[in-house]
Amino acid sequence: MDPPVINLEGTFDMPSTIDVLSRPVSLSPSPPVVVQPAPAMLVSQPPVETSSLINYLTQPTPAINLVRHLSSAPGRCMTSHFWWDIRNLRPWADFNVDTFSSMPDLLTLLQFQHASSSFPSLHQPGSQLPTLSPASEPDLVKYITATYFPRCNLGTQLSLGHNSIHLYPTPLSRVKNTASVPTFLANHPTDSDSTLCGLPRGRLVGVCKSYNKWNSGMRYEGAPSKVKYLQGLAHLQKCMRDHSCRYGFIITEIELVCVRAGSDAYGEPYFGYLEYSKPIPTSTFMPEPDPALGAEDDVEVPMTASLALYFMLMLSKRNALPGQFPSFMDVEASGTLTRQRVWKDAGGKDDWIPEPQQGEKREARTVRGWVWPSDPWHKREGGGSKRRGR
Repeated sequence: MDPPVINLEGTFDMPSTIDVLSRPVSLSPSPPVVVQPAPAMLVSQPPVETSSLINYLTQPTPAINLVRHLSSAPGRCMTSHFWWDIRNLRPWADFNVDTFSSMPDLLTLLQFQHASSSFPSLHQPGSQLPTLSPASEPDLVKYITATYFPRCNLGTQLSLGHNSIHLYPTPLSRVKNTASVPTFLANHPTDSDSTLCGLPRGRLVGVCKSYNKWNSGMRYEGAPSKVKYLQGLAHLQKCMRDHSCRYGFIITEIELVCVRAGSDAYGEPYFGYLEYSKPIPTSTFMPEPDPALGAEDDVEVPMTASLALYFMLMLSKRNALPGQFPSFMDVEASGTLTRQRVWKDAGGKDDWIPEPQQGEKREARTVRGWVWPSDPWHKREGGGSKRRGR
């Protein structure tokens, strides 16, 4: 049977090209289906076992232990982003399974039955998964790449075709100073844009942090922890603005947090305003179906790290999902001072965010020529008409 043809005003680039078998659409993933061949025509064919993307993306993944040896923080004047660049944080309330399942064509893609052979490393019930122990932060990047990216990249390939958007580690060999660049990028194979530092322009950017250096709980601790929390988000915002992309994420050994740049109703971004998802534990997975429950019983689908990354890729692809902002975010050249466009509500900055010290402000002025987004343009920002905004 042919795969579904998705035609939602160009939202999806092309139908899947894998020969698959169909079943009625439902939010709850079904157990693997064995399709019996027709007696007359396919008597010599073995049964075909099938599974769906929603099953594959909600399966358990190997646990990752905390990094054993942490590297030191970048030295003074090594980064051009600072923690007080983050001014407003709001929940990304509609980043959930219900929102994406309300898009009929996307749900069709997730629930469509593919041959199980299409899914490498399909978890078998009752089997044990290894526990990964990164010795260093580069090891953590390798483990995250190997654990999650094959899953979400296969998901977009089955959904969009061979020119699908995909995640990969940033080619750091192209840049001299890696302190302000993303750890991960995502784009289409045919994309050719690049950033000022020579990296491919990402439609989605990601930052990898050790849990001991950054986690979502730091926001509710003392001022030093809040500064670390904001510094991680400022790093991500810098990457998003450098790559002119609206979506990003931070991932650790323990959790994934997805981020969208805050904007007005027309999609114009505010500097320092980010919307963040609920922390998604990397240990989350869909439990095995209970034999006591009927096949038609609805089961709540959890938001797993693999599924969340798939959704982020689908948000960031060339054509926007219905009702969502496109991935491209026009921050223009730095000379246009779009950093001065901040959210004026709540006094311009959330009350819980600390104030920087004088030494920190001097460092910011030395590195980039300005401290606050309202400061005038400085020659250290560049600002040629062909330069992308920071």
